[in-house]
Amino acid sequence: MSDPLLDPSGTRVSALVTHATAAGRRTELRIWDLRDGSESVIDCGGVLAAGRGLAGGAHAWHPDGNEILACTVSGSVVRVRLRSGSAEVTD
Repeated sequence: MSDPLLDPSGTRVSALVTHATAAGRRTELRIWDLRDGSESVIDCGGVLAAGRGLAGGAHAWHPDGNEILACTVSGSVVRVRLRSGSAEVTD
């Protein structure tokens, strides 16, 4: 786990989680809701760059808390739009 961030409202924590798979390492964005303890796993198709420790700077919350921007392994940025329990990933 790397790059943990508190959302602007202070009710959710996001982090990048990298784990081993048969195809190699894969990084996912995870969000934990501090109010009810639920966890959301957002797989951006294996393109997310892994963070570097506690201050990796590999993702950031939008000030309104409805989107997260995340760096990819190719150097681009994906936008994760959070809408009522689901996520939409765009380039």
